[in-house]
Amino acid sequence: MEPEYQRAETRVDTTGAAYAAPVVDRRVSTARTTRSSPAAIVAGIAGGVLLVLGGIAVARAGLSGPLTEPTVDVVGFTQTALLGLIEAGVGLVLLLTALWGTRSSSVFLGALIAIAGIVVVATPDSFADNLAAQSSYGWFLIIVGAAVALVAMFVPDRSSRVVTYR
Repeated sequence: MEPEYQRAETRVDTTGAAYAAPVVDRRVSTARTTRSSPAAIVAGIAGGVLLVLGGIAVARAGLSGPLTEPTVDVVGFTQTALLGLIEAGVGLVLLLTALWGTRSSSVFLGALIAIAGIVVVATPDSFADNLAAQSSYGWFLIIVGAAVALVAMFVPDRSSRVVTYR
């Protein structure tokens, strides 16, 4: 397996009078650099869950008739095709944010999802006709959005680098 890059490293003894005598001449080969982001993992899982739930709602409700009828049950939540489309769209954006986005975009989307959940919990009757959203679904959104935003804000990324010398 070829290393990612090679560079020559020459160390110079600075305690001597001439400051120019090479002490060690060796090649440095970086064997592996790995990075992991818990924020991207949580955002990816949350986006995948929302995308799957939205896809199931759309598949069960269908797109041939009005988007607000019929109402279907998906994992204990009553939904319409319109809510499924919104949910799948938000899930797709969150999944893309996890793959190519930044932490700030995860914080923004997580906060947006949590705020939507708060609105659904506070006024469930206003969404009953078009989206069939219940307060239990609002609590689900609050938990998912808060988890995404809080992990993106407070959990640091991890990286490790293994260097071999020849």
